[in-house]
Amino acid sequence: MSILGDLKLKSPEEIEAHMQKSAYDRERRIQQARQRLKQEAAAAQPLPKLVFDGEEDCRPVNWRIANIIPAEGAGMLFGETDVGKTFSAVSMGVAISAGISWQGHGVSACTTLFIEAEGGSSFGIRKHAAKAEAGITPNLFKPFPFVTLYEPLGFGPDTDPSLPLLRAAYFREEVMRRGFPPIGFVVADTLAQNIQGDADSNHDTSAFLRLFRAFLKALSDDPVFGLLIHHPGHTNKERARGAYSLPADLDLIMQLEGTPNELTLSCDRMRDGERFNSIPLALAKRLVMLDNGQSTTTLVTISRDGAVEGPADRKKTDLRNKILNHVERHPQETTTQIGKALGGRYSNIVTEVDKLVEARLIEIIPVKHGRATRQTYVTATRGEGVNVPIVEA
Repeated sequence: MSILGDLKLKSPEEIEAHMQKSAYDRERRIQQARQRLKQEAAAAQPLPKLVFDGEEDCRPVNWRIANIIPAEGAGMLFGETDVGKTFSAVSMGVAISAGISWQGHGVSACTTLFIEAEGGSSFGIRKHAAKAEAGITPNLFKPFPFVTLYEPLGFGPDTDPSLPLLRAAYFREEVMRRGFPPIGFVVADTLAQNIQGDADSNHDTSAFLRLFRAFLKALSDDPVFGLLIHHPGHTNKERARGAYSLPADLDLIMQLEGTPNELTLSCDRMRDGERFNSIPLALAKRLVMLDNGQSTTTLVTISRDGAVEGPADRKKTDLRNKILNHVERHPQETTTQIGKALGGRYSNIVTEVDKLVEARLIEIIPVKHGRATRQTYVTATRGEGVNVPIVEA
């Protein structure tokens, strides 16, 4: 007899009791299935590594940016809204990807992964401005190892532990497929955008940090450091906002404060080394050429020593940026052609082109026209220089 037919023979009280028992049995089976999945996941985890006396790693700290960013671990950069946290982190990431010093501190080069969860097309403009400020010009034969993710990580207490590992494996595979070096520096902008849960909750924050560290370790066999961008407390601006478990867990805590012309990057905590001395920084406006040929402005992080420029210096810098962007889009043009395209005094164009050549940001390509040879220009290969044969026109 069917269940429905069987229920017709019972009283209302018996039917209610039967339904309650069925619901209980269904919930019990679900809980048993969940428990089996947890046990299977635990069994799949590698066994813990025991380190016995005499086997400890006592080597000195390795650095991603010497004496500022460790090569491995997790840290935080916090400061007020619009103080310049993202600009500073982008500046660090660009220097690390290029393998050039940052504010006088040497770097260990690697691929940078920037998780720009706050989104917006302006991030690409900021990154390209930071590259130009660092003297890095586009090179079609050597792609720049800087990867951006425009969506949040979404790690929290309810996240499946396998999710960070799966994402890391995908990023790792894609970076390898492009021929980039392994990811070694990760920026998550911001913590509030990347956490799934309440950033003020110790429980939710601890869960996020646990998964974030697992994600970092799975990105590469080499050391990886993750930097979280965060805001200060609502009342106490000298500490980061949110749960007290956040600073307790981190290896590095940095604060950026001040005004655009007078910023200070300080170290509040360095777990495995000495705190670095405060670094004077500033934000400066730069011109960026867009894909449609128009221009816009954005900010870049610079040393405070170079923050104050007179009107004449500012015009020269803008002209150099215009020349670099024009040569990138129109390679092998002469100074006459560049001058006609950009306008202004021809002598100023020639002077700034010569300075860019001297700085090895653009390179000369000799082109023969009959018996004469004229100089044309292309963007340099990140300052490394190339030997170019004379081109027959």
